[in-house]
Amino acid sequence: MAKVNNFTRINADNFPEDAQDTVRPLGVSINQMMDTLEIAFNKGIDFDNLNQQYVTFTTTFSPTGVPVGDNQFGSSLRSTKGIICVNVQNLSDNEPLAGAPFVSFSVSQGKVTVNSVTGLKNDGKQRRYTLSMILIG
Repeated sequence: MAKVNNFTRINADNFPEDAQDTVRPLGVSINQMMDTLEIAFNKGIDFDNLNQQYVTFTTTFSPTGVPVGDNQFGSSLRSTKGIICVNVQNLSDNEPLAGAPFVSFSVSQGKVTVNSVTGLKNDGKQRRYTLSMILIG
């Protein structure tokens, strides 16, 4: 992605004298906003200022990875587009995961519903897991 070129700043002195008192306060606000946008567009966005939320969710899962207990939690994001599952802890017996976890989910009215999780141990036993996830808005 190409960098954003410098924006032309609004300078009240470039306007007719009778408009300068009106343009000056507008220029201060617009110039400050454009400076912030230029920084953001030129690689100034980092993980801390993304639309994201860290969530820890604990429930019981069937052997096929479908939640048996509570399968919803609230989100403070305006929208949730994706989930990155960063850690899964088996609270039942510390058995290792069968593979990399993938969370299938849906979102409605600020609630995230976990539909299933792949990669959990499938040996016919229900297990309790804690999932640590990053929600991406």
